[in-house]
Amino acid sequence: MVRKADQLLDAKDYAAALSLYRAAANAGQERAIRRVGVFYDNGYVVMQDYPEAMRWYRRAADAGDPVAMRNIGSLYLAGQGVPQSYSQALLWFRKAAALGLPSAMHNIGILYDDGGPDIPRDYAEAMRWYLKAVDAGNSLAASNIGAMYTNEEGVAKDQHVAVCWYLKAADQDEPNAIYNIGVLYSRGQGIPQDHSEAMRWFRRAADLGTRQAMYNIGVEYDQGWGVPQSYPEAIRW
Repeated sequence: MVRKADQLLDAKDYAAALSLYRAAANAGQERAIRRVGVFYDNGYVVMQDYPEAMRWYRRAADAGDPVAMRNIGSLYLAGQGVPQSYSQALLWFRKAAALGLPSAMHNIGILYDDGGPDIPRDYAEAMRWYLKAVDAGNSLAASNIGAMYTNEEGVAKDQHVAVCWYLKAADQDEPNAIYNIGVLYSRGQGIPQDHSEAMRWFRRAADLGTRQAMYNIGVEYDQGWGVPQSYPEAIRW
């Protein structure tokens, strides 16, 4: 039943998918319970309702669903349907991470990387969680480690090391890492300056929907860097 609902969701037949998810949820299928929460969280064919999303996520979390636990953390982080609480977000991300969810490990890293009202910024702790997330297969965490080396956040600035981490993330098609590799080629930071290579990486990031990469392609055409100068192409991008 859940598999059929997933197929309907992929086909964007939201009403039919929700009907099947509800039936599966009532039969106690854990992932279906969480999926109903996702519908309320995002307003798919129902009025967006964060408290109702939270109710379904908690039901799924009580059944041991780590993704639901992460989603509860995200609602606390954004203050959607509940009072905003970074400490509660961290609590729920930790619950999900303890069950092996890589995205929850990554989210913990972000919390420590950025800090918040009741979570002091701690780059060392951010790095520790990013590394755990990378070991679990999370490409965003690899990209964020690259950014820490680029921005000298808790580690010595080292663009060569940053490139290595961006490349690791790019191997999994992580758009921000792909874009950042283009930036480093464009500036000649950590790797020899090469606008043709920069353009190749910007195009790859643009194909994945990165708007800043699209803008940078326009700049490359405007300046004639790595491509023949073309104002029409610059304007198009």
